[in-house]
Amino acid sequence: MKRIPNKTIQINANKWFAVFCCLHLFFWTTIPALVRGCIPFDSAESIAWGWQWQLGYFKHPPFTAWITALATYAGGVEWPIYLLAQIVVILTFIAVFQLAKKMLTPIHALIAVLCLEAVLPFSLMAPFINPTSMLLPVWAWSAYFFYAALTEQKNRYWIFLGFLSAINILTKYQGVLLFLPMFVLTLMTQQGRKSYKRAGIYLAVFICFILILPHFIGSSRVGFPEIKYALSSTTGNMHAAIIWTRHFIYPARFMLSALGFCIGAFVITLPFWFSKQKNQLKNFDWQFILWIGLFPFAFTLFFSLFSDSFLDANWAVPYFFLIGVIIIAFLNPIVYRHLFKIFIGLLIIAIVLIFILRYGVLLTLPYVTGKAESSAYLPAKAMADQATQLWHQRYHTKLAYVTGDHYDTAYVTVYSPDHPKPYFDTYPHESPWINLKDFKKKGSIFILPMKNNFKDLSSVKKQYPQLENLEIYDFHPTTSAHVPSINIAIGFISPAH
Repeated sequence: MKRIPNKTIQINANKWFAVFCCLHLFFWTTIPALVRGCIPFDSAESIAWGWQWQLGYFKHPPFTAWITALATYAGGVEWPIYLLAQIVVILTFIAVFQLAKKMLTPIHALIAVLCLEAVLPFSLMAPFINPTSMLLPVWAWSAYFFYAALTEQKNRYWIFLGFLSAINILTKYQGVLLFLPMFVLTLMTQQGRKSYKRAGIYLAVFICFILILPHFIGSSRVGFPEIKYALSSTTGNMHAAIIWTRHFIYPARFMLSALGFCIGAFVITLPFWFSKQKNQLKNFDWQFILWIGLFPFAFTLFFSLFSDSFLDANWAVPYFFLIGVIIIAFLNPIVYRHLFKIFIGLLIIAIVLIFILRYGVLLTLPYVTGKAESSAYLPAKAMADQATQLWHQRYHTKLAYVTGDHYDTAYVTVYSPDHPKPYFDTYPHESPWINLKDFKKKGSIFILPMKNNFKDLSSVKKQYPQLENLEIYDFHPTTSAHVPSINIAIGFISPAH
């Protein structure tokens, strides 16, 4: 019998990419909005910060806070935030697709982006908008314009890169890790060395410097809290461990977490190993994707190894936006129709499993365990409404301030119809926008979860003696399962008379 030869697939990669982005945007925006009881606490914190319009905040530079605050003006604090989170992901996809098409064939570029749907920061973790996730499109577009600037040496690309470099720093100081491989590429490649003979690279540096200067001036006036927070975040939570073992435990945990983020991309591309060819990527392109795509992760790993610094797995979120490009560039597969169908089938299975892992488990876990510990179940709106109503009943004025627990303070700020100013943990250095005279004059609601160090009202009153009418209120988590209520202490700091 005559064997029918394999046929390569012929598709319009741009149309497929557009459909993929639309489907991703729809499902990952809609389902979290329907399933979760409130927005993630990082998002609430960012909104509460952003509404104060500062040049910097206790933990991070201002860009993410500003963007999340602007998103709420679209109408509400829930669906706009979930939509924003997916716009962040889609912008990353677009940048990676455009960059990949400069190196690979359109079909290979499409597959490289589709791989990212199986990488957890782009799917399971996608509903979370925070400074780390905001780095994704910033890094992806920085890589695109940096590549274009090096290969074409046009000033407009350097100008865009200068703007993005400033946004990179103003999003999170971790962003400087992208500058290191960029600098290396300007030194070790012919295209990079040419840059120093032209005005473009200096224009980019100047634009970046001018745009970040106001932030650093403002931050210097309050003692650079973002830097202090970043340094304190690496101390970790394994103080009981033998000190020398931390040099291995911390990076090992970080590496395993990162592998867990990316393993799906390797699994769904297994069919293309059967049509692998010798890669045809130019030497410069290989250097570019490996340095930009892998150096930040490798540097972070070695930093932890030699310094025994704790690494939060979530810090690896922006590191793998080029993982699909690296895999497909290495394989350079002949895209036979049947292999592409298997790849799409595996991708669909991966997406379904991720949805089940994220939201199937989220919906059913309270019924199985009898507990609702995830922040997705937090009755944030009910808590904010209760606090606001109590204030109105007692003082018949608008609620101007809220203080107490850091994240509950953020939730009341976001969900209360009065949108009071947050005074986080009653610490002035966390809330530099607070005018203490005005705070004492107008008073504040106080909110604190009854857990950890606060087991009863006496322990709360001992630490906060200025509180009045302090009582515990029970709130049921946002699930119909029979689970324990959440106990929240609410009290008043009365206005001065």
